[in-house]
Amino acid sequence: MTPQDWWTLPGPNGFTTALARDLITKGVAAAKCPRPLPEGLHDAIRKKLADEYVVDTVVFDASNLKATQSPLHEMATLRRVSGASIGTVADFLENPDLADVAFIVEGISADHIQTWSYLLRAVMSERAESPPAAGPYLLLLLPTGWKADAEKRLLGQIGSRFWRGYMSSVDSFGWIAANGIRVGSGIDERLALATSIEVAAWSPSLLDQMTRFNLDDQISPTGSLELLSARRAWPYPCWENGLVDAWDDIPTPHALAAVAHGLWSDIERRIWVAQSKVLLPMIDSARRGIIRAYLDELSKHASPSSPYTKKVYDRTIKITDPWSFEWFEMITLLDGAVPLSHLRIMKDLKWVRDSLSHGKTIDKDNIKNLCEVWEEHVLDLMAAPVNGWDWPRTGQTLRMTVGPSGAGKSAWANRQAARVVSSDSIREEIFGTNDTPRNQGHVFRMARQRMAMVLKSGEDVILDATNIKTTDRKRIATSVPPDCSIEYVVIDRPLSEKMKTRGERAAGLIEEHHQTFGASITECLDGDGLPNVRLIDLRENSAGNQ
Repeated sequence: MTPQDWWTLPGPNGFTTALARDLITKGVAAAKCPRPLPEGLHDAIRKKLADEYVVDTVVFDASNLKATQSPLHEMATLRRVSGASIGTVADFLENPDLADVAFIVEGISADHIQTWSYLLRAVMSERAESPPAAGPYLLLLLPTGWKADAEKRLLGQIGSRFWRGYMSSVDSFGWIAANGIRVGSGIDERLALATSIEVAAWSPSLLDQMTRFNLDDQISPTGSLELLSARRAWPYPCWENGLVDAWDDIPTPHALAAVAHGLWSDIERRIWVAQSKVLLPMIDSARRGIIRAYLDELSKHASPSSPYTKKVYDRTIKITDPWSFEWFEMITLLDGAVPLSHLRIMKDLKWVRDSLSHGKTIDKDNIKNLCEVWEEHVLDLMAAPVNGWDWPRTGQTLRMTVGPSGAGKSAWANRQAARVVSSDSIREEIFGTNDTPRNQGHVFRMARQRMAMVLKSGEDVILDATNIKTTDRKRIATSVPPDCSIEYVVIDRPLSEKMKTRGERAAGLIEEHHQTFGASITECLDGDGLPNVRLIDLRENSAGNQ
């Protein structure tokens, strides 16, 4: 991308657009810019005026103007207009050969402020009587190094545009896109690009250099910045020498000048900003994804009727919604209910979040560890906020058996052609037995995960479990996209028959399930009020048999 292309980005283009509009509407405009000028400014002004107003541009260097010379005569001669024909300001403004010309005036010395001040007032007086329908136009690029009152003495009531804070990350991303640099999907790639943008800040040339660093040096750029900084002498940065500009409203020195003068805290701040912009939203998405994955377990600890209470200093905070849990509560409440590897992941993510929240950057070794954990474990652990977003729509159906223990659900499921996900089989797989008093949350989470994998393949699946509680059924049903079909297959037998075939089931389990099933059957027969649920009632002597 050339310097000229850079001026088409929103921020720089906004500056030249405003400057050109001032010039054309008022006839005279002024701009305060650092020295050296931002690269390509003259060409950008020339192109803006030519493309949008059909006005030619001439640069007039006033630094060599002698006290005996008339600025108007000297500018006119640059367009081959005889100075003898320019006797007054009105002659200059009305000369047809100057009608479509804008003079960019550079190098006005402090000694000639009075001369130029009289000239500008005379031009503005003429313009007041006859507003500019055409040129000539005067654009003054004000020098640096003037005392505070010098500009006011020169311009009077003429305002000036100030080149400060026009560049932003929007422009940097535009520059990245225009150069064909792809924003990767991995944490390391996103972090590398964000760090390059924040460290380079408003300097497109440094951004160009940093995007050529290898990935590790983009993420942790201090060593490479030292090498680049050592290639030349850097004056102490200020706005006038073009080495400080506003970036996100913060005065930000050029990174290489900052390094040269030991301003490492500012480089550290920029790296922290980049890490915070990338990592904090990702870590919070992980928090929400893990809550979604373990919502059944966390819901036991926070509800409007039974809030979770915690004390922070002298304040008591009540949490009624598990979505409000932070990492500390999640780690505490899920301890013993989830695999230890998941707890370790949550602790790692909490550490990163806490570090960034306290203004500390994450070193490259911990960044590497985070990338590995994220790719290998976190993405699989998180539940997506849009259920089934990546599933094909093949007309696949989820069939959920609904019935108490011993009703014959597994016998029915095993006679069907569809694939079966059985909670009993998973329980035996995990615990080695189907009769266990331990926490069943992991069993049913695994069942839901396997069920989802079958549906994601485009195939029908049968979830063989009791599903006799309304909350359990709805949790499973709402994990499926509402445009996919669900069938509740209701199965039961008389209690006496179930007792005869109870096998090794725990004492009282058959009777308890029989009672719970009877209490929730009304909601079940109504499909739990879900529009994509169809009922198939296979109970003996059922009037609702379908």
